[in-house]
Formats: sequence, structure tokens, C-alpha cells
Amino acid sequence: VSVGGALLAGAREPLVRSAELLGGAGRLWRGARADRPVGAVGLAGRVSQSRGWDLRRVLALGTVLSCAVGLFNLLPFPGLDGGRVCLELVEAGRRRRLPPRVATGVQVAGALLLLVAWLVITIADVAAPR
Repeated sequence: VSVGGALLAGAREPLVRSAELLGGAGRLWRGARADRPVGAVGLAGRVSQSRGWDLRRVLALGTVLSCAVGLFNLLPFPGLDGGRVCLELVEAGRRRRLPPRVATGVQVAGALLLLVAWLVITIADVAAPR
């Protein structure tokens, strides 16, 4: 692969993977049959079951994980960057800042909910039959 081709593929691949991730999330949202969400334990289990991982597959997995984390972080949920953007939009609409206690409380509540979701997914990963 030429340098130009590698640069083009490096720019295109995250967009393709992000579109695939969003499509999967859309199917999950509509209630279509999909794999259950997995956390770090489930991901490690799936990777450990794979044979013959070469550098290309490892880099492809890194691309998918990076896109997934980036997209997840943009969700308009308190505790994430997307939630902070929403709070900024609310403040812009009000034309004044939210009281710091309110903004902090919203962000902390969102972070706690994310922590609970992470714990539930991790417990489900550990309890899942292999």
C-alpha cells in the first residue's frame, strides 16, 4: 500500500467503523436481535477465544474500540462530554450560567449512573456462560 493509500484508508476506516457501530446501536434501539453489550471482561473473553490474531486484526480491533469510545463519549448523557455540551446549550439558551451546584449535581448523577451500568455489564459478563 502506498503512503497516500494508507493515509486515505486511515481517514476512511474510522468513519466506516463508526457508521457500523451506529447501525448496530440503531438495531439495538429498535429491539432487533443483537448481541448483548459486553464490557471489559466479555471483550477479553471474546479476544482470548480468537486464534491467529495478526497485527492487522489487532489494529482493526483498536480502531473499533477507539470509535466506540469516541461515539459513546459524545452521547448527550450527563457525565459524558455530550452531556456537558447539552448543559452548555441550556446555559446559552438561558443566557446565564447554571448554578455550579446544579451543574455539578447533574454531572455527578450521570457519572454515578454510568458507574452502575458498568457494574451491571461487568457482572453480566462474569456470570455469562462460556
